[in-house]
Amino acid sequence: MPTVSVIMPVHNGAEYVREAIESILGQSFSDFEFIVVDDGSTDASLSIINEFKDSRIKAHCLATNAGICRALNTGLSLVRGEFVARMDADDISTKDRLACQVDFMRRHPDVGLCGSDVVRFSDKNGDRIIQRTPKGTKRIRAYALFDNPFIHSTVLFRRSVIDRFKVKYDESYVNAEDYDLWTRLTDLVSCENLDQVLLEYRVHRQSVTSRASGDMNWKGCAIAQRQLFKLGIAADDAQVAFHRQIGVGQAVMLQDDGLGRAAKWLEFILRQNRGIRCYDEHSLKSVLAFVWYRFNYNCMKAGWGSHRNYYSFTGKIMSFSALWYSMLYTLAIIKDGVYARRG
Repeated sequence: MPTVSVIMPVHNGAEYVREAIESILGQSFSDFEFIVVDDGSTDASLSIINEFKDSRIKAHCLATNAGICRALNTGLSLVRGEFVARMDADDISTKDRLACQVDFMRRHPDVGLCGSDVVRFSDKNGDRIIQRTPKGTKRIRAYALFDNPFIHSTVLFRRSVIDRFKVKYDESYVNAEDYDLWTRLTDLVSCENLDQVLLEYRVHRQSVTSRASGDMNWKGCAIAQRQLFKLGIAADDAQVAFHRQIGVGQAVMLQDDGLGRAAKWLEFILRQNRGIRCYDEHSLKSVLAFVWYRFNYNCMKAGWGSHRNYYSFTGKIMSFSALWYSMLYTLAIIKDGVYARRG
């Protein structure tokens, strides 16, 4: 049996799938099977897949386009490895990705799944930006209150976790199916994001992030609402939408003291957690400090908000993370000249 089963769904991915396949076949860790599920492609995807004669590739074809959740669950039903790794048909895994993740999981038998940092790159302008992920089980769980703590195509998990808890991708959360799955799994097992860049994440106009951002955000709101309920917060649709905007750092036109309302909302979350103890307080404070920093900075660059609101709430968090992000915020606004903006 292979040590790792890599699952990669493909739907009309001819433009990039060759590069994705080559990045897996070129891994320094070679004991894997590569389950490629063609989800009813009508372009040259399947022909490109079939050009590769590597015996580790196990191609499975769906007659019609059933959607990514069905393709992923089909892949899960076929895995034989001790570990299951995800891959997307438009991304590129670094050469040592599987080696690093398997080594980590071997050394940490208590961890059920792990992801990593990525480099986001654009075909359009060539920009390359490192995207960091939350580290440590407690911080990952707290971050999931606001947004997806993992980058889907970096994740590797133990097959025993899926078998034991009988979990799979939920088709009702398509376009946010990974956020849904991870919020369920992180309640059950320990998890980690490696402090390494193990994937190049491609941003292009046909990616799910680009073409289905509205639906992804709507599904993300539904998941965030479920997460808030764990804190005993029965948030209405407007509150959840505002919570989501804060959580993903979406710059919005803020009126009627919007930043003040955002600060009060985050204070409410902190107070609610102190009563219920759903999240480790230190980790939650760390996440709140980051979320508040990102939201304020993005709003400030868009011309909304006030520096006074930022430092006022940061002072209430009283943590090393809050101090760290305050320093970053101060340096950033000086560098970018946002003192000249409204607020």
